[in-house]
Amino acid sequence: MKKSNAVNVVNPVTPPNTGGTSSTPNGTAPNAVPSSVAVVPDPSIAVLNQTPTRVLPFLRAMATRIEVRVVMAANGYTEEEQLLGWKLLLSATGYKAPPMPITDDARARASIAELDAWDEPGFRRIHAALGRLYPDQDAFVFAGLEPSTGPGAVLSVATLLDRLDALESSTARAAKRDADQAALATLARRGIDKNERNRLRALVTTAQQAKPPLPIRRSPRHVIRPFATCTLGTMIGRKLPMR
Repeated sequence: MKKSNAVNVVNPVTPPNTGGTSSTPNGTAPNAVPSSVAVVPDPSIAVLNQTPTRVLPFLRAMATRIEVRVVMAANGYTEEEQLLGWKLLLSATGYKAPPMPITDDARARASIAELDAWDEPGFRRIHAALGRLYPDQDAFVFAGLEPSTGPGAVLSVATLLDRLDALESSTARAAKRDADQAALATLARRGIDKNERNRLRALVTTAQQAKPPLPIRRSPRHVIRPFATCTLGTMIGRKLPMR
């Protein structure tokens, strides 16, 4: 049976007008709120007081943990929103100083994200190329080395590049130079050539230039400002419970 899109609204039954107040032709008071309109109460004072302490760990993680910023940036979280969050938090707690600057630059975040996306498939490709034909070189390159996530990927890729450079020119491996060069030639045919290694090295260098964030200044007094506090709760996507 085909469903109807019409919405049936049942008006509440109201007593007849006794002459004390005026009424509309259907018998309801002129300023009555329809029963179908939900009245949303304001957040309680207790909830407003708790919001800054809930928001602070989120903003602190965004300012101090690169891996969190990478994930959030990939989902559209911008520096402007981070600055707005600090501004609202400082306003809600009565702090008058300017918001803490975000010191990490976008190029470093982008480099970390690219290395993080590259390391797992890149490691698999290199291991597949070396494992069967050059097991000695494969064991040297991947000894204790695995792909990682976030800033850990920067260290993993940097270690991989250092070991590939050692295959190319380390005096400690002079006795195995021919096999090492053959292994590098195989990698070049698989797309891990000198140009690709230089590109990855440049990403590592850029990622390692991320500046540490400044320490957070805490306000000695917590004067709750309801507007800023409510906006903070909305900003982090938390539905505030109502009283």
